[in-house]
Amino acid sequence: MTKRALKPIPKRLKIGPLTYTVTEVNDMSNVMPGQMAMGCVDFINVTIRLYSKMSLEKKWAVLMHEIVHAIDENITLELSEDVTDRLAIGLMDALTTNKIGLL
Repeated sequence: MTKRALKPIPKRLKIGPLTYTVTEVNDMSNVMPGQMAMGCVDFINVTIRLYSKMSLEKKWAVLMHEIVHAIDENITLELSEDVTDRLAIGLMDALTTNKIGLL
């Protein structure tokens, strides 16, 4: 069985009542000073930023993480960063293994 390629990262995503703009940027240094962030959600400007120099597979994984943050913000789950990571990994695995949406 051949492995199918992932779809390109979408430019817009509807998450809850909001439509987020997804952008890829070369510099994430202003997100978390002293740390290298790979992605972030800007809830005020309704934007998700991803570090552009990652592989497509890594971009999808980081995007899934940021989507979980956006869902958390919408319905006030108050998830920890660890739980957000775990949910994102589980969702990414389920979607790719079952060829749902990302392929």
